[in-house]
Amino acid sequence: MDMKNRRLSEANLVSPAQEADAGDPAMLPLPGGHRRGAVRRIFREMVKEELASGPLSKSTRRELVSFASTAGLDAYEARLTIRAVEYELGMVEDLIVDPQDEGGLSLLTPTTWFLIRLAAAVALGFIMAWFMASVRARY
Repeated sequence: MDMKNRRLSEANLVSPAQEADAGDPAMLPLPGGHRRGAVRRIFREMVKEELASGPLSKSTRRELVSFASTAGLDAYEARLTIRAVEYELGMVEDLIVDPQDEGGLSLLTPTTWFLIRLAAAVALGFIMAWFMASVRARY
């Protein structure tokens, strides 16, 4: 295993012989329970550094999420962390995170979700009424 290009999620796969060959103590894996927490803290600090210069662009946000996935974090967890840091710094008003959100601020507020569900229910009602009318017309 190439110690310089390995992912943090592969840290528990390192044998003692490979640890001895690593040379650099920073390349050694953290104990299982501490590794994920350390990755989260490091990623949070990276996000804070990026936000120090202002709001994140879509490309920067994508790069951060991509980096987090190579470090072993889920893409949704990375987006949630970015959103939480933005919230802590007062850059957003709410903490709603869309699982598919690739960029900017989410427009999926509770009111928007309510309107989407209401429109879907009304559309479903019309479809059911049309279906029932067409069934009655045949018999």
